[in-house]
Order: sequence, then structure tokens, then C-alpha cells
Amino acid sequence: MMRSVLLLACVGLVLGCASHQPQLGHGDSSLSELALAVKLAPHDVDARVRLGQALAGAGQYRLAVAQFDSALSLMPDYPWALYEKGQTLRALGFAAEGKRLIRRAVDSPQGAEVLARLGRQLGRPFHIEQLTSGPHDHAFPSWFPDGRRIAVQTNRTGNWEIFVLDLASGSLTQLTEHPARDEAPCAARDGRLVAFTSTRDSQPARDPRQQQREIYLLDVPSRHVRQLTRSHADDFHAVFSPDGARLFYVSTPLGETGTRSVMSMQLDDLTPITLTQPGEDCFAPEVSADGGFLLFVKEHEGRSLLCEMDLAKKRVRVVTDTLGVKAAPAFSPDGTTIAFAAKDRGKYDLYLIRRDGGNLQQLTNDQAIDGHPRFSPDGKRLVFHSNRTGTFQLYLVELTRPPSVEELQDFFQ
Repeated sequence: MMRSVLLLACVGLVLGCASHQPQLGHGDSSLSELALAVKLAPHDVDARVRLGQALAGAGQYRLAVAQFDSALSLMPDYPWALYEKGQTLRALGFAAEGKRLIRRAVDSPQGAEVLARLGRQLGRPFHIEQLTSGPHDHAFPSWFPDGRRIAVQTNRTGNWEIFVLDLASGSLTQLTEHPARDEAPCAARDGRLVAFTSTRDSQPARDPRQQQREIYLLDVPSRHVRQLTRSHADDFHAVFSPDGARLFYVSTPLGETGTRSVMSMQLDDLTPITLTQPGEDCFAPEVSADGGFLLFVKEHEGRSLLCEMDLAKKRVRVVTDTLGVKAAPAFSPDGTTIAFAAKDRGKYDLYLIRRDGGNLQQLTNDQAIDGHPRFSPDGKRLVFHSNRTGTFQLYLVELTRPPSVEELQDFFQ
């Protein structure tokens, strides 16, 4: 039952790699201009690789291979000519030979740059480290401000409780202990308070998923717990404002579906305020580091919209409606990038997108449910949960480190 609860819950800064690799983008030279560049500088291997890229992009694969071969005749071990020829041969159906050439490029002195590019093309651009393991689930991570600890819900005691994971030692310290389900922790910026969702004051239900949830506040040093919401609704997914004085959360009238609202309340008076429009289905709030903007997801006429609200003006704009169902958006600390989970082609993966809706980048690419990405305080890492090993565990994405050969080994097999 616990596993099914978590599965249902889950369903509901990129730092550029500097390199000298030749790349084409919007507005690059036409084929004729690239061909002229090769004619004027026949010994320029980068010019030949750029022309080969353009030819491959136009579907002229055999002409592209000829350009890569010309480049390799001038510089036999040039990694970008090897890489581009390998990818082109794969497109032509010669997968084994193509992968062999790509592996040669990976084994070159510029191998790290090649791996970074290969990872981006495979939707796995960065190194991923598993943080927790075992037969029990660990999910819905939230960073403490020191960047060394992560609050997490886990059923390792036989019941959902809130624990703290120490990244240096790997040890887990229990914060809550109650027969009810304590879930979805969120640590405040001062590190002293943790908000969480619990069924501890709800009436028993035949199906635990139908129990009413409320929002609670835990004082970490004293372990004192304070109930914040007391509504005739299901209240869950609480997040702090940067100053710790305000909470944002989701509320759904009991017995209703498709009418989730994003709420806020000041911790000094606990008066709930509805931020989203009545009748809309909105959820998964997250606040920017400056406290001025709120991310959330809105389901509207069969579309899943990633939205941003200007909290001062109450003005809402759509960041993106691409991909499928979206969940768990998070701002980067500098406010330029958004991480989120999305269901595309039947599976949940993680993505990054610029705040203006551009530069969509896939972070994970597997058959598991990857969800709840959260940036570290320094913006260099992302923690998320995934059931890729059979149970839900925590994983860390190193946003400044490309994947290793071992991580991409399945590509070469």
C-alpha cells in the first residue's frame, strides 16, 4: 500500500561545457557558404566538419561522410570528425561502426567534451550519483540551507516519517515519529523549521489515500510539532517563502477532483488566501529565491501548463506547455532556470528550461519515474527521487560534471 501511495503521489544554471567543437545552430551559414569556406581553406578540418554537420542535418548523409573522411585524412584522430562520422553512420544504419568511431572520440584527450555532448544528445548530460538504497523508499527531498543535509520522507520504519540525510556520512536522522503518514518535507531557509504534510489529525479511512491531510510545522531542535491548517479540505505540498514567514500549499475540497488550488498563509496569523482562480486545477507550488514569483502547474482542457505568477501583481504567464503531464517545478537559486518532471512517451523524466521558456534540456532518460527535482543552495546540483532500482531512492545530478563512460556504457553495447 505504501508503494502505491508513493507512486500516485509521484505521478501527481545549466553550466555550458566549454569546448572547441564545431556546432551548427539557428542562423548558421548556408550549405553554399560552408562549401565556399572549405574551398577557400581546404586544410581547415573544422570547416569540413561544419559542412559535414550541415549536410547530415539536411539528410545528405553520404556527402556528409565524405567531408568527415576528408577531415580525418588531414587529422586522423580529430575527435569531432570521428564523433560526427560515427553519428552519421548510425543514421545510415551502420550502428556498430558508428559507435566504434564515437568510442575512439571518447578515448581521445578531448574525451570529456565528447562525453558531455553525447550525454546531451542521449538526454543524460550530467553525472548522476545514487544517495540512498535498500528495500525501503526515500522520496520528496528538500535541501537544508547548508547544502550538506536533505530532508526526506521514508518508510524505513514501516511507516512514512520525516528523516534528514547527511550527505557527508550518508547517515539518516529521524525527525518525526507518529502512527500517521508524515510526508513531503520542506526545510525553511534558516534550517530550523520543516513544514510537512500529515494525516495525524484526520479520521481513519478504508483507503489511506483518501485520508484528509493537513500542514504541520516542525521545530527541528526541539522536535515540537505545530498544526497549521484546519480546513475541511485536503491540504498538502507546503513550501516556504524565502524569509520563512509565509507558506504556499495546495488545497482540494474533500471528495472533489480536478479542483486543486494554490494557497498561501502567513505563519503569524494562519489565514488562508487562495492565489489561483476558482475552478482551476493548480498544484505543485514553488517560490523563487527573491520571493517575488511562484511556479505551479495548471491542468487546463487536457493540457499541462507550467506557469509562473508574479506575486505582487497576481499576473500569470505560461512558461511552457510542451511535453506531457508536468510536475514538481523548481527555480534555480539565481532564478534563470527551472527544473521540472514531465511525462513524455509514457515515462517521467527530468528537464531544465530557461525561465523565458527557451533552451529545453532533458536531464534523465530511463524507464523509471524520476521526479521532484530540487536545486542545491549553490545551484550546482539537483536532488531527485526515482524508482529506477525498484524502490524509490534519492539521486544527485552534478550540473557541472559530464557523465562518465560507465554511465553511458549501455550506448556502446
